[in-house]
Amino acid sequence: MPPAEITRTETGERARLLRVREYDVTLDLTGGADAFESTSVIRFDCREPGASTYADLIAADVTRVTLNGAAVDRAAWADGRIALSGLAARNELRVVAACRYSADGTGMQRSVDPADGRVYTYTKFEPAYARTVFANFEQPDLKAAFTIAVRAPAHWTVLSNQPAAGPPAVDGGAARWSFLPTPRLPTYQFEVVAGEYAVVRDSHTTPRGQQIPLGLACRQSLAAHQDPADLLAVTRQGLDYYTTLFERDYPFAKYDQAFVPDFSAGATESAGCVIWTDDLLFRSRVTDTMLELRASVLLHEMAHMWFGDLVTMRWWDDLWLNEAFAEFCAALSSAEATRFTGAWATFSAGRKTWGYQQDQLPSTHPVAADAEPGDSELRRDQLRQGRVGAAPAHGRARPGRVLRGDPGLLRGACLGQRSAAGPADRARVQLGREPRPVVRRVAADVRPEHAAGRVQPRRGPGVPVLRGRPAGAR
Repeated sequence: MPPAEITRTETGERARLLRVREYDVTLDLTGGADAFESTSVIRFDCREPGASTYADLIAADVTRVTLNGAAVDRAAWADGRIALSGLAARNELRVVAACRYSADGTGMQRSVDPADGRVYTYTKFEPAYARTVFANFEQPDLKAAFTIAVRAPAHWTVLSNQPAAGPPAVDGGAARWSFLPTPRLPTYQFEVVAGEYAVVRDSHTTPRGQQIPLGLACRQSLAAHQDPADLLAVTRQGLDYYTTLFERDYPFAKYDQAFVPDFSAGATESAGCVIWTDDLLFRSRVTDTMLELRASVLLHEMAHMWFGDLVTMRWWDDLWLNEAFAEFCAALSSAEATRFTGAWATFSAGRKTWGYQQDQLPSTHPVAADAEPGDSELRRDQLRQGRVGAAPAHGRARPGRVLRGDPGLLRGACLGQRSAAGPADRARVQLGREPRPVVRRVAADVRPEHAAGRVQPRRGPGVPVLRGRPAGAR
């Protein structure tokens, strides 16, 4: 049977019932080419002792499940879920399972480089593939700290969201890598990159005085095309620009970027360890347009470190907002912080035109809609709509005024970050719940005078238009 779907109704009830404190996840990648051992320890609180809930896990087999030290019947694992009953106020769930590698760029991907036979693995969980790698509560609003350990062949390099706690402990032909605990993250932000990667290390100090370790990784056969001079230059420019613009330090301990094979997207914003398709490591000379595109992707994913990772959407219907914010910031920072000063012209000729074309089709509709993680077509549509959703804003107001004006969107987003840094991190903190799928105010629950940048609907459904209004206007 296919695994049970993750639904908004069920996860809403689970979020009401539980608070997840931390995960300890250990992955053993020293086995065969088909599967790996996964051990997940989840510590969580229950608001109603005695209640029942479930954890998510899609695996080849489950070896052991215990809840608060007591064995759980293997029959409790069915249809991608582990049924849990008789919860205490404070709980510890331990699950040992055999999980499968994937070959489609999701879950735990395992690729063999045809150039030299070297093996490369990495994780890609958005929206709901973490359950194929370790047992968890798979939903973006149950954030928790992750302590990650990986056992891998001794000649491999392993990266994760946080720096390693120390040198790997080598035992024969294997090594155990242990990483520092993460800040509170949603499950889809978990990242492990393991294999014979070629890694370039550097560091950067921002104008605010924050020192950030930097890393670039790719497969050995592409090391000659890694282009660290260009990639690290744009990375430094982006970190300087965003930390100044957001008036807030970079929120994680390092900034790694891994270029991986067989990736299912262009890039994804795993906290502290961004994953890229290695198609963007150019094997020959390319035009400035392609270099500008790569810089835009880099700055897009970097913007997510603040809006998406530090502050996280409660549910997938805010994916469009997540992407629109990052896309807008990517164009703004490209134009103002890099050599690509014509980024807004590129944006207008590309994203903006695309957005208007989409809005003229019979299929036009509100950018926000109820979405389940399994509804891949709706998620892809929201991703597209989010990325073009920033386009009309550029057509109606100067970018600097819209995003950097004191009463505008960015101010509300930054204040929302400060107010949302605890367990309830979510985009809804600064947006509020509205009856229509249109953002009508920004950070109104923080300070009303910061709600002047508003998204107003066009006549009829379609891409929203961001308009500035005087402070206090209704």
